[in-house]
Amino acid sequence: MRVLMIAGVAGRAEAGGAGVVHNVATELRNVGHTVKPMFFEDPLPKQRWPARFRTVEFAARVSRYVTEVRNEYDVVNIYAPYGFWYGFRRRQKGSAAGPPYVMSMHGTIPGDADSLAVALSTLYGNSQLRHELGCAAQEKMKRFTWKLSALRHEAVFRRAMGVKPVPVVPEPEETTIGGGSYSGKVILS
Repeated sequence: MRVLMIAGVAGRAEAGGAGVVHNVATELRNVGHTVKPMFFEDPLPKQRWPARFRTVEFAARVSRYVTEVRNEYDVVNIYAPYGFWYGFRRRQKGSAAGPPYVMSMHGTIPGDADSLAVALSTLYGNSQLRHELGCAAQEKMKRFTWKLSALRHEAVFRRAMGVKPVPVVPEPEETTIGGGSYSGKVILS
């Protein structure tokens, strides 16, 4: 699989969005995929852009670039919010605009947007629940590996391309704070 991974951050950082791109790209390469990372400084000229224009300018340049190199990649992974322009063009022009894309964002859970809104409202007013979820997240991160993350990225990329994903090694059963299995809905009790 040929993957273009785009993050609107400086590519020299080893943490945050750049760290995710670097580490996932390394693991995807280790299992035989071709991955090109692209960072904020790649499509923008060396001059400084005013902050209020950087997001729009980066998104526009990314969209044009992906269209220009559309035959070189099977899938594009763009970290939010920079994929909005390409996503809009892709919805209008389909594959003529470029390959399928996956929009990534840290800290999001795929599922029902309404349940996520309710969960966020609940969290906002409940410091004890925020503390419990923070502790649970720290425990879960002890099982995290970049290889597992790369395999999960690969499965999502394959779905975006319309290809049946290769099974990913499952994690231990995940449960919600209330004790039920994870269903795609965000449920806080």
